Amino acid sequence: MILKTIEVTLKPPKNLSIFDLRQFILDNLNLYGDPLRWFIASSNASKNSDIDSVLIVEAVIILNNNIKITK
Repeated sequence: MILKTIEVTLKPPKNLSIFDLRQFILDNLNLYGDPLRWFIASSNASKNSDIDSVLIVEAVIILNNNIKITK
């Protein structure tokens, strides 16, 4: 088993409900491997609807054998 710490910048869709945020994050982390632990390290959510929100998510990932992370 190989563990890797990653930091991912995510831009959630404007219409994403707070109740769907967890699944949105997990779906994106699954692109790198199996998330073991994760947390939102930073958020710049804006009340201005013209500005996209950005989340910085840090995670410990169990790497899949066929996925390579270069960061």
